[in-house]
This record gives sequence, C-alpha cells and structure tokens, in this order.
Amino acid sequence: EAALRDKKLLKKRNSHLKYIDTSLMYYVYVLHSQKDSNLYTGYTNNLKRRFHEHNSGKTISIKHRRPFDLIYYESYLYKKDAQNREIFLKSGRGKSYLKKQMKNYFKENPWFC
Repeated sequence: EAALRDKKLLKKRNSHLKYIDTSLMYYVYVLHSQKDSNLYTGYTNNLKRRFHEHNSGKTISIKHRRPFDLIYYESYLYKKDAQNREIFLKSGRGKSYLKKQMKNYFKENPWFC
C-alpha cells in the first residue's frame, strides 16, 4: 500500500502540479494527555482519523491516558521520512528540540518541563 502511494505521489510530482494532494502525506504528531499531562508521539497517513481513534479509546496502549489534545504535527511526503522523524522526536535530542520549538506552549503549561 505504501509503495503504491509513493508511486502515485511521484507521478503527481512529475506532472508538475502546483499543489500537493494532502491525502498522500504522512504526519508525525504529538498529543498531550489531559489525564496524566504526558506526551505521546506517533505517525499516520490520516491525522484526523488517528486523533479520533486515540480519543475514542481505540488505541489500547494509551486508552487509559485520554482525552488528548493535538499540540504539534509535521507533514511528510514519504512514509519513511515520517517514521524517521517520529523516532527522532522520541529520542532525548528530539524531546529537547520539541521543548525549544514549543517553548511558549511549555511556558504556559509548566507541568511538562
């Protein structure tokens, strides 16, 4: 499925379209748990659907931490790029990057620091 999506994307790129079809994109996202104030990082090809799944309890591993707020996301054209970014954001350096990138959010919500 991912290979087919990447082929479609390359075809669209080569046709010199002036827009990007967001249905062909991958997203890395960070959620804030309103219950325990912890962060959750993941990736998906459908951000709205995945956010709904998290908040409706369909993700068993973090079901007990809901409800969630979406506090950050990035978009990528290739699945592997999104996967690599997710891995980075879960690392020590990645967490430091997020703290710096979202310093105003963390300033207003000090329980994250």
